Amino acid sequence: QGTTIVAVNVKNLSELKNKLETATFDALREFLEKQVSMEIEENKGIMQKVSDYSLMGIFSAATKQFRHEMAAVKAALKIRAALENYNRKLKDKLEYGIGVNTGELIVSTNKVMQYTSMGNTIALAKKLAEMSKNDVYTASDTYSRIAPEVQGSKIGNVNTSRGNIDIYSVKSIGGREVYKSYLTDILNRIKKD
Repeated sequence: QGTTIVAVNVKNLSELKNKLETATFDALREFLEKQVSMEIEENKGIMQKVSDYSLMGIFSAATKQFRHEMAAVKAALKIRAALENYNRKLKDKLEYGIGVNTGELIVSTNKVMQYTSMGNTIALAKKLAEMSKNDVYTASDTYSRIAPEVQGSKIGNVNTSRGNIDIYSVKSIGGREVYKSYLTDILNRIKKD
């Protein structure tokens, strides 16, 4: 199935573990998992915990999400906003990266979602998360599908088994998506009158 992966990598969690008291660190780790899980699930994705430092969201038709690229990017931007908010409030800052990539997975949803990666779908999302510095990076395949609805810019490229792939930094939802909610609001008001 066509699938979009959101990889969230907290780069300095082991450093913070050595620096913070155990209760404080446990609260931080719980905050991360809850926040990432909430944003992924609100956008009809499924969260997978890869490790204490790495979390992943899977967005596909199997999760009843047919515009999975946009749903994944919305979740990624909300995760970034929550982590930025955390960094504004507290002294010990999180260093993180968020990568978004679209590709194919073999997906089975018998009670528990199981998946098998085809090609480098997951690996490229993780690589983008590693490269990112407190930002949302996406590969060109994903960006080309959401470009009319987001604001972002090309930041370079990465070498993969498929050759060089352009990388984009996604800053916000814009364009069509912003006006869609505005127009829906106007239409609802007209119907009431």
